[in-house]
Amino acid sequence: MKKIALVVLIFVAWALVACSGSSTPAVQTISLEAVDVQFGATNFEVVAGRPIQLTFTNSGALDHDFTIAKIPVKDVTMTGEMGGHDMGHMAETPDLHIAVKPGGMGTLTFTPTEPGEYEFNCSVTGHKEAGMVGNLIVK
Repeated sequence: MKKIALVVLIFVAWALVACSGSSTPAVQTISLEAVDVQFGATNFEVVAGRPIQLTFTNSGALDHDFTIAKIPVKDVTMTGEMGGHDMGHMAETPDLHIAVKPGGMGTLTFTPTEPGEYEFNCSVTGHKEAGMVGNLIVK
């Protein structure tokens, strides 16, 4: 009887460990390329509460950035941001922003916290007006 109880106890412990899973959601990766005055893609769908890793590549000859003025996010980090990027024309600091020089690449990691549709653009003067806009759809 003790052996059966021990086997049952071991099985229950194993089942609890197997079912517990990871509490950290998997990272969703997005690649976005800027070239000339256009983005390679203009719409992305992501899931609220799931970390996003955006790799931003500038294949053009001009400075470019990825900007979302207002979006509820947490855990924002970036690598490869271009120093000296002029943001003086912006009235407020955007919630998400990464700039890369021609031929450069940067990574922006963040977790969107609320569903909605959020416009992204290149905030370099004249680029948004030339069509460098898109939508990040958070479901």
